[in-house]
Order: sequence, then structure tokens, then C-alpha cells
Amino acid sequence: LKLSKPPAARGGPQSGCSQAETGAREGSRGLPQRGDALQNSAMWSSRLLSLRSKKANSKSQFEVRRSTTEKTLVQASQEVWERQKRTPWLVPHEEAYSLVFFQKLYARLLSMQQDDAAESVPLRDMQRCMARVLRITDAKRTFDARRYDTRGDGTAGWWEFCVAWKEENIRVRYTLAERVFLTLEDPQASRLGRICSVIVLLAILLSAGSFIISTLPELQTWPCPSCEPEAHEAFEWIDTVCVILFTVEYALRLLTASAMRMQLINQEEFVELACAEELFPATSWPQRAWQFVRAWPSLIDLSAILPTYAAWAFPKRRANPAGSTSAGESSTLVLLKLTRFMRVVRAFRLGRRFEAVVIIAKAMKRSLHILWVLVLNLGLNMVVFGAIMYLVEQGDYNASTGEHLRPTSWVISNSTGRYIREMAPSPFESIPHSFWWSLVTATTVGYGDMYPTTDLGKVTAGVAAVWSLCVMALPVGVIGANFQRVWEEYDQEKRTERELLRCAEKMERQAEGMVDPLSHSRRLLFEVYHDSGMHTPVNDIFLGETEIQLQLQPGSMEPVSRRLRLPLRENRTKARRKVTGEVYVHYTWRPGAVSQDGVALEGALSVTICSARNLVAVDWKGSGLSDPYVLLTLYPNGPDHDTAGITPQTAQTKTIFDNPAPAWNETLEFVFSWHEDGVQALREFERRQSISSAPRLSVGSMDSINLQQVLAQTAAAQAQAAQQMRSESEEQRREQSRHMGEAVSRLRGEVKGLREALPQMRVDVQRLRDTAKEMLMLLGQQSTPVVAAPVTICAGTFTMPGFVPEDPPPTQSNLTSPR
Repeated sequence: LKLSKPPAARGGPQSGCSQAETGAREGSRGLPQRGDALQNSAMWSSRLLSLRSKKANSKSQFEVRRSTTEKTLVQASQEVWERQKRTPWLVPHEEAYSLVFFQKLYARLLSMQQDDAAESVPLRDMQRCMARVLRITDAKRTFDARRYDTRGDGTAGWWEFCVAWKEENIRVRYTLAERVFLTLEDPQASRLGRICSVIVLLAILLSAGSFIISTLPELQTWPCPSCEPEAHEAFEWIDTVCVILFTVEYALRLLTASAMRMQLINQEEFVELACAEELFPATSWPQRAWQFVRAWPSLIDLSAILPTYAAWAFPKRRANPAGSTSAGESSTLVLLKLTRFMRVVRAFRLGRRFEAVVIIAKAMKRSLHILWVLVLNLGLNMVVFGAIMYLVEQGDYNASTGEHLRPTSWVISNSTGRYIREMAPSPFESIPHSFWWSLVTATTVGYGDMYPTTDLGKVTAGVAAVWSLCVMALPVGVIGANFQRVWEEYDQEKRTERELLRCAEKMERQAEGMVDPLSHSRRLLFEVYHDSGMHTPVNDIFLGETEIQLQLQPGSMEPVSRRLRLPLRENRTKARRKVTGEVYVHYTWRPGAVSQDGVALEGALSVTICSARNLVAVDWKGSGLSDPYVLLTLYPNGPDHDTAGITPQTAQTKTIFDNPAPAWNETLEFVFSWHEDGVQALREFERRQSISSAPRLSVGSMDSINLQQVLAQTAAAQAQAAQQMRSESEEQRREQSRHMGEAVSRLRGEVKGLREALPQMRVDVQRLRDTAKEMLMLLGQQSTPVVAAPVTICAGTFTMPGFVPEDPPPTQSNLTSPR
């Protein structure tokens, strides 16, 4: 790495920046470094004032010429804008499946294995899954899982799925009918879909709101004095426009639904169908159309449209001079009222657009068996207590009135002057009539239109109320628990989905680096920081970053030159703040003069950091303006065959103080050298590491997915293994030296032990000698020194050195001697 001379010194505009930018930077070339400024404050103050004056003089000229330069930069930076995660205006004709989709497939297949600790799946499962995916996305292609049996054991792991994602490059191609259907069905697929969704939403609110407001008496009119009041004509026009809009939308969705591959709408259901061992269901266009019609959202849309057309088919009801209506007019009146009521049903279409409705629907679906228990309890409660209440509250039959009378309240008799019970018709006319009272009592509503008056009826009502509380509390509690569980799962799914989308690009780069290590050479990261002046980079403030893919083609001898405008993006792991601004850069690639065997990529890269605009402010600083510099990170040097690891190289520009639109105009030179043997060694190393660091993610609720932790663990494992392979030869030498050192230490210890034991051995020998002398004296023999003699073998007798023989054989001389 070396810093080239300024463009003015080189005498030409070959640095990649305009002359206007060069003139705007003349004042900043002579700025001292931050450390020198702190050492000499007087020099710093004078040069800072000089810089501000020169910038003020050249600002107008710089702004005028910048507009011309920006037009060229915008046209050349189209490839950068395509990489940004922006929603297109229209549903794209072709869309590639991301690595997240392959990760879900791999995780689902792993969850189907009997061994929970399995890190790979059989090739037959991979063949079945990928063949079904290709069958839906592209019927002209075939898939052969045997190509990915790199280990030769008939299984496929995370490495094989990454290779399949890279090599197969599965893309789904949408037809025109499918693009129209996705525009109307999925608002997140395109910006036009969002606009259509907002228009339909406003139409639903307008239709339902106008119908509600039209029932106000102040906004109604009378066609004739004896006619029923009707809504104002303006409300009819609003309803007509909304119905036509709903009809067009429903017709488009119905016509395009028969051509839509429904598996492509919901990715989770697609994963389940592709990985299932059951036969993959094949549907024809009539079946797809019928599935769309009988779906409950479509039924709601249809029920909100048909009554309006049915009302238009009948003529309006005319006024009868007599003020009465005929049977035909009555049926027409009922149809009109039904049509007005179905306008409110359109509000249910909003349920598909709100998360709360989706959660309630999931909770009710999970609680279906509990709902059946609740319905059964309510039915039994109504039948039993309704029948009992009818029997006790029916009263006595009065033949004159033909009604059942029961005592109600106490009143004073006019004849006797005493309190007597007043008799009134009983509201409990039959057992079905009593069902209403039982249902109202069980739900603790109690309207008061039907109530017991007898003592036995009050006891029955009390028992019914207490029993209903006990019976209703059990299923309602289970439904509430299911609702809470569904809410937590849905919230976790949303967080996980956001985490996956946020880390999808990083995961794809990591997987691409595993499969194709040479892709690391094309990565170039720009990071903009504010120089805090605290001598350590950890204290500098992050202002944004951006990353590009260099157009470096291995084996090509064509030079590459690009001018780019790079919008800065935020990174919440570095700073929890929003970022703004953009950086203007220019890079030139000069490949090597001669292509050598074994060289994957070789050449020189020149990166010119021109300028930046609209950088975020630093409000806690005195002037409120940032002091930016740019930090570059790239991989110019490939891995070695022995180490199988790559090390990033960084370079930093100078700091421009108190300027949210700095102009650096610095050119940084890098020499690239990547060899084939190192690339293959790194690829093999990544393959081995993927077996131990494959992500095991759950499917369905996906509550155990922590993608940041998976990426961190994978990166840590790879770094540790790379360090281990890098120091493998050193470890062998250290192991040999350690063994030799241990042997020498062991020998020294034995010698030291012998030296320490030698004096004690001498003492023991002396003690044995003294003991032998005492034994000889007790036996009455002459004390003779015991001298160690060599081992002698005489006449078959073996004598040990220092051995004192026992009594000699009896002779004539010693037989008579006393012992």
C-alpha cells in the first residue's frame, strides 16, 4: 500500500476527480495531522483560518462545476443502485431465490431426521426437495444430487446446499398473469402493489363510512310524502364507484388466479410442500381457480359485490297511494335492506391487512376443539336450565285469556286491603322461549326482559348462574392461553424474519466466500468515521458505510475503470443512529502483464476517494460539523497453501475538519496476488468447517433462530481453524522439542534421584555390616571383617558376596565343642 501524489503534482486529470474538486482541496493538502496540531496549537489555528478563507472563495465555483460531474457519476453508478434493497415499481419478470430459502430447506430436512444430532441429510431427500423446487420454478431443468456428494457418504450438508445455491442459481420466472396477481395480492412485492392496496383500502373505508353516515336522518331525503326516506343521491354515486372498483379488482384476481402458481405466494408453505414425503399435489388451472373462489377472503369480496348487482336488477319500489306494500314490494324491500347490510361486510376485507385479525384467526384455528367443548357446554346448559325454568315459571293456565299466568309483584287489594300477588302472563311460554333466558344468564349479560319471580325459579336461576361461570371459565381460559401463545409466536416470527432479512446479505457473502473464495478479492468496503481526536480508532464515530463488488475478471487482460456514487448505509452493530450522505469514488484495475500458470488473479488496483456529501452532523461538537475520514477494507492477497486463510488489508485517508461535504482526492494503490493452490486450499478448508459450523435452524415458529449468533460462531470457528492450520508446522516442531525436553528432564531427574539416594545406601550398607559383626560375636566366633567378594562357584556351591555361611558341616573337632 502506498499513497500516490496529488493530481496537480502528477500533471493530469487521471486521478478520477474533476478539476473543480481538485481546486476545492488545495487548502486542505497542507493540513497537518491531528497529532501535530495538538502539539502546536498556534500553527493549527492559523492554518485553519487560512483553510476557511480559501474554502469560502472557491465554494461558488466548486458548486457550479459539481452539478456537471454528478450527471456522469449517476449514470455510471447504476450497478450500485441495483444492489440496494429497494422495492421495484413493478413485480420483476425474474427473481432469484436467496440463500435464506435454501437455509429453510436445509433446516426443514434436518428436522425430519430421526437423529437430532445429525448435521447432514440423505441425498434422496435433497434430490426430492430440489427436484420439486425446479419443477415449480423451471420445468425445463433437472437436478442431480449425486453431483454434490463431495464426501462420498451419500449425504449432503450445509456446504452442499451452499454449492447448490451458487451453481444452480435457481430463478423463478413470472408470467404476465402472475405478475398482475402478485401486484393485487402481495403489496410488498412492488410499489404499484402498495399503491393499489392503499386505493382499495381507502375505497373500503369510504364505502363502509358512507353507508354508516347515510343512515343519519339529517342526510336522508323523501321521494314522496308517503315514501320511506332514502339516502342522499351522493351516497349512491359513492357506492356505485366503490362497487365498480371492487368488481374490477375481483375479476382481475379471478382471471389471473388460474395461471398463478400458488406455491410461490407463501414461502413457508412452499418449503413444507417441497420437503414433505407425501406426493406433491399437482393442480390444473380450473382447480386453482376453484381454490381461489372458495377461499374465505374471496367469499367476503364476493358477498360484498353480488347483493349490489342483485338490487340493481330489480326496479326501485314505487310508492302506493294507499300507503301499503304488496308482497313483491316487500321482498324487494328485504333485498334492498340486505344489500345495505352487505356494504358493512366489506369492512371485513380489512382483516387481511391487519396483524391483529391474523393473530385472532390463528388463535381460533388452534382452539377449534376447545370451541366445540364451549358450544357443547352452552347447548347442554340451555337445554337443561331452559326446561327447568319453563316448568317452574310456566304458571297456571287461564282459560278466559288462553295464557299461563304466574305471580309477579305484591299489590294492595281494593276489597280486602291486604297485599296479594298480582298475576301476569309468563314470558316463559315454551322451552325454546326459555333458551334465550338460559343463554343470556350463562353469558352473564342479563338483559332483564325475562326473569324468575317464584322462589323455586330464583333458586334455579342462581344454580344456573354459578354453574355457567364454572363451565364457561374452563374453555375461555384455554382460548386465552392459545391467543397469548400465538401472539408470542407471531411476534417471534416477525423478529426472526426481520433478522433474517437484515443479515441475508451478510450470510450470502459468507456462503459465496465459502463456495468461491476468489469472491473475497472483489469486495471493497468503505467506512466513513468522524475523527474524535482521542488517539484511538475505537473512539471515532461511525458515519456510514457502503460496499461494492469490483469488476475483476480472473484471466481477463482488459483494464476496468469505474466512477461511482455510493449512498451510505447504516450499521446498527457499529452505531445506533441513522446515516445520510454519499461518497464519490473512482477505481481503476490494471491486470498483470503476463498470465502465469497457477495464478488466479494478479494486478494493481487504484482507488481514488474523491469526495462526500450530506454527512451526518456531530451535534455535541462545538461547530456541529463532522471531521470525516474514509477507511477502506479489501483482500488483495490470497491465502497460502499452508495457512488457508486470508487477511484483510485496510487503508485510511486523511481527515478533513469541520466539513460535512469533504473532498479528499486521495489515490490508494493496492497490488493483488491470488494463486490457485491457495484458493483451492481455502475452499477445502471452508468445506470442512461448514460440516461443524452448519446452522441448525428450526422451521415453523422459528423461535430458535439467532442468525447473528450463528454467523458469529461460524466466523469464530473458521478463524480458530485457520489459526490452527497456520501454526501446524510450528506445532510439530514444538512437539518434537517438547518431547526431547521431557526426555532430558526425566533423565536429569533420575540422575538426581540416584545422587540423593547414594548416601542413604551407604548408611544402609554400613548398618548391615555392623549387624553382621554383632551376630558373629554372639555366636562366639572371631570377628572378621566382611569383605565383598566376587561371586564364586566352587564344587557346585554358589556364594553371594558378603554372605555369612551357616554352621559348617560337623567335623571331629567341633562335634565335642559346646555350642
